[in-house]
Amino acid sequence: MSQIDVSYQHSPSCCGSCTDENARGSPTLEERKTDQIDEVLTQAMKHLSFDELQREQEELHGITVNTINTATEEDAIEGLLKVLESHLHRLKPGPKFESAELINSAYVARRGFLMMFLGGNRYDPKAAAEQLIWHFEMKFQLFGQNKLTKDIALADLDADDITSLLSGSMQVSKMTDRSSRTICLELPGLRSYKSLRNEPRARFYLFMDMMQSVQDPSRGVC
Repeated sequence: MSQIDVSYQHSPSCCGSCTDENARGSPTLEERKTDQIDEVLTQAMKHLSFDELQREQEELHGITVNTINTATEEDAIEGLLKVLESHLHRLKPGPKFESAELINSAYVARRGFLMMFLGGNRYDPKAAAEQLIWHFEMKFQLFGQNKLTKDIALADLDADDITSLLSGSMQVSKMTDRSSRTICLELPGLRSYKSLRNEPRARFYLFMDMMQSVQDPSRGVC
């Protein structure tokens, strides 16, 4: 990583005494918030080791090398799925996951469904198992037990959920970035909801629908 030193001279101000900052006025509330976020991120990055920083850069630009090649390592995939299953039984999955298994074990054990969590966690079976357990807990809280073993569709959202969905605060581009990752855009200023449950229900539907359409979940979204 190279460091570039750029030297420049300030042009004279209009009266020769006021500063550039005074000339452009006080920062807005939005600008101050942005500066605070930048400062927090900068401080966090300073505490990363070189290897951690390198990983973050690779993740940001979508160039992280997967720990497994899904096209050629089918046997390895099957082995990781078995490890994932063993973690699910060892982690005390909780009542919601167990309820889903009792209602429809085939739904929970679908290969494509499990691969979505395994690939999304860089083929880390333990992390995938933990996220899968949390998935069913959250799904129960948002949609109830009757929807635990059902893919959430637009028809499962009520009118207020759909209003939140159509607010534009969460948008998925039809295009991908240069690493073929799905582009997801969040605009907090457009958030709209009647109750606190509307936005997470809309988010759950949107992101699950998005992840199911991603060809390689290990690449994630950006």
